[in-house]
Amino acid sequence: MAVLTAYPSGFHMIDENGTYPHLSASHLCDHSKRSGPDDIPFATGILFIEYSERPQLSAFFGAGLSFSKCHAEKRVRVDNYTKWLFFGEESLRSYALWSHGYDLYSPSRHGSVVFHNWTNDPSRTSYVYHLYLFFIKLILRLCKSNFMLVYIRYMQHPLPEAARRRRADEEKASGNRVRAVLTLPFHGDVDTTGLSWFYNGSVRSVESFLGFHGVSNANASWDQERCHQLHWVPYERPEIVEQLLPGWVQEGLGAHERSNDMQNLVADTLQALRDQWTKDKEHMLHNVELMHLKGLEDRTHLPASVAEVLPAMAVGVALASVALVTRWRRRCTSSTSSSSAAKSSDYA
Repeated sequence: MAVLTAYPSGFHMIDENGTYPHLSASHLCDHSKRSGPDDIPFATGILFIEYSERPQLSAFFGAGLSFSKCHAEKRVRVDNYTKWLFFGEESLRSYALWSHGYDLYSPSRHGSVVFHNWTNDPSRTSYVYHLYLFFIKLILRLCKSNFMLVYIRYMQHPLPEAARRRRADEEKASGNRVRAVLTLPFHGDVDTTGLSWFYNGSVRSVESFLGFHGVSNANASWDQERCHQLHWVPYERPEIVEQLLPGWVQEGLGAHERSNDMQNLVADTLQALRDQWTKDKEHMLHNVELMHLKGLEDRTHLPASVAEVLPAMAVGVALASVALVTRWRRRCTSSTSSSSAAKSSDYA
């Protein structure tokens, strides 16, 4: 059961003929860096797959596009107890769909048929806002109503302090609701109303989802991106999907299938290690080259007097050593001659 989902590409990627001429397609495969395990994960934004010829398995749901069978919307309900929630609703939707047996795919370049205007025009927004206030003020002058005066003051000024605090508390509770569903650590209040109603999927577990999604609920440094070839994760309770789709049966993985899965896992791991080694090797060689250049630069900037004195000092030390040795030998020779002469006189 598939759900096509992604952030649609921008209008600027459509050519003048209204077609999509690019070889790449929008894809979601990484989340923003988290400072701790209690941070709610969310996608970084649009990434592109080059030469995208078929839908690509993904671990991320994108709110910009969701295309699926209607039973996905009926079976996987949208949580309406998450007030003011902006970052985190896509992670909830990803888990809810995945735990019900739905797999997420980004459309290929051939299926890139939905686009979005990602530009922002502050001047247009400002114009509409000021036009709106103009009519409100006009009505105020015509009606001279105290109610309209209060309303216009409300529109021109921020919320009262009590309302802002209430909103902040509700937003924090919604964030804790996300953390509770995804088994992330949290502090403070959480609204657990209807959790078993909205998140009752048991085809796959939340632990399995976190592993597939690349998120750790123990240490944020263990998070991993999912921008490589993903493989389908078998259902833990396939009977639920088999009941929904009569005639479909998830066959048990035999030794050959398990061997293939293990080979794929090992191959992906080895490829990741090779890529990392290539990056580390290039970085190491670059550092060695910098150190070599730094050494040459230091030698070049060595004071000329020292560079010239060092050889002379070495020659001087050598000559002094030779002189000392020669003097010592002469002294030994003269001593030997004197003793021999003394012995000769005694014998005479």
